[in-house]
Amino acid sequence: MDNNQLNIKALRIKVLEISPSVILISICFSERLDLRFALEMEGIFPHLRLQGDLRLTTNGKQIQLDEVQVKLLYTMADSKNIEKPIVLHGPEGSGKTLLALEVAKMKLSHYLKKEKLKDVDDKNSLRLIICGSYVGEDRVPFLLKQLKVEIKDIQDFCTVEFKPVANLPMSTPKKFAKSIEKLLDLGNQNGNQTIVLMDELFPGFETSQWTEFKGIDNVDFVLALRHAFNDGLCLGRFNWFKRKQIEFQDVMDQEGVHEFKNVIFCHLRKSFRCTQELLSLAYYMLMHAAPEEKMYKSKSFYHHFPMVTSGKIPIWLEVESLAGFIKYASTDLELKDAKDVMVIYDTENVKDVIDTLKNYCSERKWRQCLSTSVTGSEASTVIIYDLKSIHFESISRAVLQLIFVTTKTSK
Repeated sequence: MDNNQLNIKALRIKVLEISPSVILISICFSERLDLRFALEMEGIFPHLRLQGDLRLTTNGKQIQLDEVQVKLLYTMADSKNIEKPIVLHGPEGSGKTLLALEVAKMKLSHYLKKEKLKDVDDKNSLRLIICGSYVGEDRVPFLLKQLKVEIKDIQDFCTVEFKPVANLPMSTPKKFAKSIEKLLDLGNQNGNQTIVLMDELFPGFETSQWTEFKGIDNVDFVLALRHAFNDGLCLGRFNWFKRKQIEFQDVMDQEGVHEFKNVIFCHLRKSFRCTQELLSLAYYMLMHAAPEEKMYKSKSFYHHFPMVTSGKIPIWLEVESLAGFIKYASTDLELKDAKDVMVIYDTENVKDVIDTLKNYCSERKWRQCLSTSVTGSEASTVIIYDLKSIHFESISRAVLQLIFVTTKTSK
């Protein structure tokens, strides 16, 4: 073997043996991919980044990835799997989005090596398309904004596009492939490679059918399903009566990484973002929602609760008006100095009230978010201001503390 050639497998074994928290590269050729992207392809850098993010998300309470997340990274590092499409599913806060992004980076490193693309001048030969899928009025601006931040370390090596995708037809894997090919103009690749990362996907077919997914020539896929998805939502009226609900209601019960001929499927079951108190409240509200909304049918309620951290009890604050909330937020011992705060509001509120609320948030450097645009966002403290109805997505954005604010005019 060439003495200048990296022994990647030996390197991986040694790094895993050491189990470092930080890796520093001080080699003049590191920007030319050899060592840097070897560590990406072997899942070592993705592992370290995800572990660091987990520490931040849980405020240091959880410092290790769970075994399913680790297994996925090293399953994808196998040469026989790296070009297979990957489908991820799991509860809110299980790390689907960041895990999908790390797998996409591993795939990118693989294709850079495979196509022998060594310089940033070759970036047009690789295309990464990052999509946020949504249905109806549930927009995804925060999700795409987060992903833009997370890909800064790879944007010199490929062209990157961001696309919100609404109401994508996908009653079968074949129809999904056809729809996405047309929407993203994937039919004319001119021999170049494209990686499509799609988050918040809500298929119209059962999980088992992903094994039939053939993909598209010169296009690789990383697909993260929306947490609310379960197989029961894809069944027609006849199958609802024919099959027992337990057979399909809890897709998340299939924890683990599953290798198939055409695809890799990863079921996550552990939520890291929300505390036990927040999840218990969210699930209680879902189960006791108005019967006509049938919210309980849109969510699988199985969780591996021992992995969820304990935290603060949510607060309900009733005030006379917005001025009362501003006074509270400015004087409360915890809120007056809080930095990582997001306020969720509804456009149906009085415009002058919302304008004043947004101005106050801007002064405090707090994030403001419409109730229909919370997908992909999170904050240590989430304040839900005067919403007419509470959605699961809004509650599950909080990491440590959740505050409901209602006024005397609230219904």
